[in-house]
Amino acid sequence: MSFYREIGNLLGLDWARIASGYSIVNYNGEAVYLEGIKKVINVSDVEVVVDTKKARLRIIGKELCIFSLEEKTMIIRGMVDACEVME
Repeated sequence: MSFYREIGNLLGLDWARIASGYSIVNYNGEAVYLEGIKKVINVSDVEVVVDTKKARLRIIGKELCIFSLEEKTMIIRGMVDACEVME
């Protein structure tokens, strides 16, 4: 079972709804893992904006860089100050 499915089960959330959305994991303000990405909108050293199926996500910080970018996932490294959901 996946980590996100386990958390969803603990919270009593429907897996189908969770799987069609997005996930954000902030690693101690040093990196952010994003899952469910459809399109990269903006990338700079202070802001990264991406679209998902359900929302636009904005990562704000300093010295941000894309560490990894795959089909629907992204890892951003730097000094992360905030992760915002712009629905």
